[in-house]
Amino acid sequence: MSLVVFLRGVNVGGHRNFRPSLLARELSDYDVVNIGAAGTLVVRKPGSAAKFRAELLRRLPFEADVMICQGRDLVRLANDNPFGKFVSGAGRCEVRQYPCEGVEDHSFFTDYLSAG
Repeated sequence: MSLVVFLRGVNVGGHRNFRPSLLARELSDYDVVNIGAAGTLVVRKPGSAAKFRAELLRRLPFEADVMICQGRDLVRLANDNPFGKFVSGAGRCEVRQYPCEGVEDHSFFTDYLSAG
């Protein structure tokens, strides 16, 4: 299963700016896909999570808080609809899908999570 990486506080307010798409290319051995500019990555061939984390930290141009999650955990969380009963209005939770940068067929985030 894929891993999902969240980088905290990058590309916000002119601080810790970088191009996640370039980082994803540098990590191509792990088949990394960048999701937007906020530092969210999907790692489709992570191998050892510890080894990947070390490589990621080595390639970042600054120190950053990094959270790495199993893709299956995020899929389960989304499927559980944890906010469904708290959503105002129509009483349902809207799931938005965003195209993944660098992917020709514009597959969506959840496709990457369930692919591995």
